[in-house]
Amino acid sequence: MRKQRDDEGFEKLYKPEEAWTALTLSRPSFYRHVASGRLPVVRMGGVLRVKESTLRDVLKNGLPLEKVTV
Repeated sequence: MRKQRDDEGFEKLYKPEEAWTALTLSRPSFYRHVASGRLPVVRMGGVLRVKESTLRDVLKNGLPLEKVTV
């Protein structure tokens, strides 16, 4: 039987700079998409992160035309 790791099931979160680099966006474009709701993020206090699944989805399908509701 395989032992489950403590962090199994948690999704990797990326810093804004890592995300805008992966998405080939400029810093201002990244924050514009975040502010408009087209790029969903996780906010933890003053910290902003992008889920790995979000990055994969945007890389595969592009940014949505409208605000994403989560």
